[in-house]
Amino acid sequence: WTKVGEDLSSPSIVVSGTTIIVRNAAVADRGMYLCSAENPGGSARASSILEVEPREVPTIDIFPEESQTITTGSSVLFQCRAMTGIPTPKTTWTREDRRPIAQNAELLSGGVLRITRV
Repeated sequence: WTKVGEDLSSPSIVVSGTTIIVRNAAVADRGMYLCSAENPGGSARASSILEVEPREVPTIDIFPEESQTITTGSSVLFQCRAMTGIPTPKTTWTREDRRPIAQNAELLSGGVLRITRV
């Protein structure tokens, strides 16, 4: 086995006999890999392309603040914004105690939670 344009020095790549194994693949492992075989009758080569999709743990921000004080009967908005993450994270709201969100709460687009008549 060879990697086109590079050597196989990545710690995540192991060649075992006729098999190549990529463990804990990283973006740097992507590329074209060539398998070669030869005998007295000649030689042959085959290639395979490895694509590695990047991943990034999401970071989130609550806006305007994690805690708000409001008066009884008024409304409140919270927005959960995913600041980073690959692929793009999907934001959801749940109660800390895992009970259903109250009927006066509405999940809006953009990660916004609106609670009316608190």
